[in-house]
Amino acid sequence: MTPDELASARTRLGVTSDQLAAELGVTPHVYEAWERGSLRMPVRYDRVLTFRLALADREAALDASGLPDCAWMREWRDGPLQGGSFSKHIEAGRRHAAQCSICQARERFVREQLPPLPEPPMPGWLTLARRVARWLSGWPEWARPAVIGAAAAFAFSLLRVLFELPILVDQGRSSLLLATAGVWAATAAGAVAGLLYSGARRVLSSGRH
Repeated sequence: MTPDELASARTRLGVTSDQLAAELGVTPHVYEAWERGSLRMPVRYDRVLTFRLALADREAALDASGLPDCAWMREWRDGPLQGGSFSKHIEAGRRHAAQCSICQARERFVREQLPPLPEPPMPGWLTLARRVARWLSGWPEWARPAVIGAAAAFAFSLLRVLFELPILVDQGRSSLLLATAGVWAATAAGAVAGLLYSGARRVLSSGRH
């Protein structure tokens, strides 16, 4: 994002430079340097602002649509946690949205008229976890325990080999080959264990019914 684009984004959001600096978690001097162009803004803040602008555009489109706002959902967004915990709060919001005609109309407008939101900004490890979860969801349900078991066994065995690598190098090529074979054997064992777990769970589940 160029300095001019950054200034334009701040204007679109309707905030001062101090307010936007506080929202981004930087000092006003740093933010002002970004907007002047004397300091380059890191990419992670670019992603935060892109997502923030997309949210603002979505809210503006909903306001212009003429659809009524849901008072319950507005209080849910701005008020205290429902049920005292974040998970219960989210579940209460989902239950309400599933039964509220106003919320359903707004959701239908967003789905049919507006582009999808960009990826929300998140820490690198959480982005990786999300991609892994998305990749895992592409597997059949019965195969997922095998994939998880194989991946866990592979990672654990590989770490052991890496810790023992200096010793294995001193012992020669045959030791390295045996260690490599051990990693793949452990991976296969993890996959088999996952398949057994999946099969046992399906048998137990069918027995209950």
